[in-house]
Amino acid sequence: MNERGERSSQRPRTAPSLSFWVAGPLAIALLVFVGPGLWIAAWAIEGAILKNELGVLARTHDEWTRRMNDRLIQAEASAARYGRVLTSALHEVEGETPQKFDALVGPSRDGGMVSRNAGFERKRDAVVWLPAGYPLDDQEKVFLLELKRMTELYSAGAPGEPINTWLIPRRNGLVMYWPSHTSYIDQVDTTVDFVNSEWTTLVLPANNPEGKPRWTPTSYDPGAREWMVSVVVPFFRNGVFAGSAGHDVTVNAVMDSFRELSLYPGTEHALVRGDGTVLVSSVHQDKIHGSKGTLTVDSIGDDELKRAFEAAKRDDAVAAHVVGRTDQRVIVAARIAAPDWYLLTDVPRAALLSSVKGLYWDYWLIAAFSILALVALPVLVIMRVTLPSVRQLVTAAERIRGGDLEQRFEASGTREFVHIGDALNGMAQQLRETFAALAKTNEELEQRVEQRTAELKEATVAADAANRAKSDFLANMSHELRTPLNGILGYAQILKRSRSLGEQDLRGVEVIAESGSHLLTLINDVLDLAKIESRTMEIHPNDFHFPSFLHATAEICRIRAEQKGITFVFKPGLPLPEGVRVDQRRLRQILLNLLGNAIKFTENGSVTFTVAEMPGGPQGARKDRPEDGASPESRTQMHRIRFEIEDTGTGISAEHLDQIFLPFKQVGDKSRHREGTGLGLAISQRIVTLMGSSIQVRSELGKGSVFWMDLTLAEAPNWTDTVRRTERGQIVGYKGARRRLLVVDDKPENRAVVISMLATLGFELAEANDGQEGLDRTASERFDLIITDLAMPVLDGWEMMRRMRKAPELAGTVIIASSASAFITDQDKSLEAGADDFLAKPLQMDELLEKLQRHLKLEWIYERQDGASEEAEPSPSSGVTSTPDVVLPPDEDLKALRDLARKGLVNHIQKYADKLELGDPRLAPFAKHLRELSEDFRLESIEELVGGRIDGGAR
Repeated sequence: MNERGERSSQRPRTAPSLSFWVAGPLAIALLVFVGPGLWIAAWAIEGAILKNELGVLARTHDEWTRRMNDRLIQAEASAARYGRVLTSALHEVEGETPQKFDALVGPSRDGGMVSRNAGFERKRDAVVWLPAGYPLDDQEKVFLLELKRMTELYSAGAPGEPINTWLIPRRNGLVMYWPSHTSYIDQVDTTVDFVNSEWTTLVLPANNPEGKPRWTPTSYDPGAREWMVSVVVPFFRNGVFAGSAGHDVTVNAVMDSFRELSLYPGTEHALVRGDGTVLVSSVHQDKIHGSKGTLTVDSIGDDELKRAFEAAKRDDAVAAHVVGRTDQRVIVAARIAAPDWYLLTDVPRAALLSSVKGLYWDYWLIAAFSILALVALPVLVIMRVTLPSVRQLVTAAERIRGGDLEQRFEASGTREFVHIGDALNGMAQQLRETFAALAKTNEELEQRVEQRTAELKEATVAADAANRAKSDFLANMSHELRTPLNGILGYAQILKRSRSLGEQDLRGVEVIAESGSHLLTLINDVLDLAKIESRTMEIHPNDFHFPSFLHATAEICRIRAEQKGITFVFKPGLPLPEGVRVDQRRLRQILLNLLGNAIKFTENGSVTFTVAEMPGGPQGARKDRPEDGASPESRTQMHRIRFEIEDTGTGISAEHLDQIFLPFKQVGDKSRHREGTGLGLAISQRIVTLMGSSIQVRSELGKGSVFWMDLTLAEAPNWTDTVRRTERGQIVGYKGARRRLLVVDDKPENRAVVISMLATLGFELAEANDGQEGLDRTASERFDLIITDLAMPVLDGWEMMRRMRKAPELAGTVIIASSASAFITDQDKSLEAGADDFLAKPLQMDELLEKLQRHLKLEWIYERQDGASEEAEPSPSSGVTSTPDVVLPPDEDLKALRDLARKGLVNHIQKYADKLELGDPRLAPFAKHLRELSEDFRLESIEELVGGRIDGGAR
């Protein structure tokens, strides 16, 4: 041991206590809490000063508002009295002559009439202005003289001494008494349309049935060269509205009074009418003049001022109060009750707090020095006393962590570090003993883990085997059931197109189709449930016309309801999006299940189907959500739509509400359990969950139930592309060269279904029993398209497609795989093997024809109602244009209808038809035919109907 170590070992064990060195600095360090206290005190002082300044500002506003309110009330009272005087004095007009009118009023420079300068005294006489063409007769001249006399008499003693008094006869013109304006008789503009301005329209009986005084927006008087607001009242003659009358208040007078409110630098003022029109502003007066008095709070562009105005209207308080506050500004509002005006004063926050700005620097400088001193003292103590002992302790701990449990720690410094050294040495000894016991325990634990791992592996293998058996069973069951259904439903569709069957036979075919569809629905329900549980179900959105989808769904259920004798009500909310993007088949499945249950469990009353857009859009707000990397022009608008089904049926008890969404669980009337499988609600709830929502329910036993769900749907602006591809009639063939098709299937009945569906349309069809025969036929013959089954003997469909894709001569041949398997894995496997598309069995003819059209670029030929094909020229005796009694609208209306048809705006076309019929009853037949075409989405027929007239020239 070196000399330093020897000295350390000879030191007494009674070292000074660490509390001696830390307690004092720690007590001082507690003063750090003074910092937050100082900040709180500064914040409180600032708040008190701000509150006091706002109080002064509010009291100043209240006093200004009181004086201004008294002034405006006095103007209103004077105008109201003026209107009453005119009304009472105009019952009988006596003492005036037409000759006197001719002597006082003569022609003006702009073609109207105005008071003559000769003999006119501005402090005595009122000016008469009449526009060109004013209907003057002797009675009207006497009436106008009486109005002039009453204006002069009233103005001489008008209360409040208004700057002027005027009236506007209901036939236009103006009578004004303005003694302080010296030259306005020479600046008269008789072309002003007073009768259609707000000086008159505000007090028309239709707009002001109570006959109260009303205030106009700011307007400019070119004669007086003044901006002003006016208070107007109506007056009557023998109970009939005879015109408007009132006084003007100049804007300069109001702006001059703003100086009383400017207690702080940078203060801005605005006087706003109750409807948001800005009457006077210390900042935006030029904008008010530029807008001719129509500037509003919304159009200023100051969002904070707009919110403050809205808050002032909500509060509806006359006294001044704060309505807006930010870090930079404070907005105070006061209401002038008489004309329903609001005074808004915008004060910079810094101006309100200017008195405390100088105190901040001294305040925070003292605080900073105090905190620095409080931090420096404990740090100095730690570095001189505590740090050396801590370093020794860290060195010993590092050695123990490195596995040196035999070393001993010799502490120095304070008494506490000596105790820590003894504890560290004891810990090392305990660790040595613990590690020995841990090694033994670890060995036993490893043996147990090996045993449990083997058991878990066996359980996993068993579970995987069970899942594979379940999947194999469902796949086999789907294939075995769908294969015969393919023949049943396929021939049912073929027979329904036949014209040789009688009505009774067609009903029988319809029963076969409905029964097969019901069985297919049951199979699909079971498979859907299995897909959901195995998390393999997927949602496939597509674009479609939303209103027609809803109406079609409602009509299906309306028929069922009417058959049962109950009322079915469909309430589509307005507006709804024209086109949406969602999995149409799954959405129809959900709605038909919910509506079907409502009808099934309702014996009396009604079932109501309501569809409406929720306010605020997705998550309470309507948003535009762009795709990743998309430009702003490609944004997709989202809509939050609520689907609600309400019935007056048996209802569901509270204890059963949590069971209705369980698979194979049916509640309620047991006599109706045989009508379903108990899977509908379970599947619907899980599909809605995949769509990001859930089905909600509330019900009362014996009174009925309400089911609803909220789905966020993307708007599909290009839905018309889908509408234009919808069926326009029965397909009877296609244009162009004959196409050769090969059908490969080991089941003769399946091949027969496809051949029967397509043979009548002009296709050349060939058959093959299995994949090998299909390969042999493609080697010697050329086909445009191949439809192949998957599971076949000799050579299955997957291997056949792989071999075909390796042959260069078959590279351009379209292959469509078809299978009764409903699992998406089979579809993916088919596409990987080389298929261009997939068709599920039982085959649906519409789906088959759509895929043939898309892959072979076919142009169908449709059968029209008169038996001719669509490509034939229209007969002169067909359509609306052939009937001499049918009147067509003008060319501009026809062009507008053609543009709407090309854009696919079905609702707009129907509204346009209503407008045409309302404007001209002779267009009723044309409007009716137009509505019929638009309801069937026959947009091309509408284009042909109106286009023929436009291109053909005269009607």
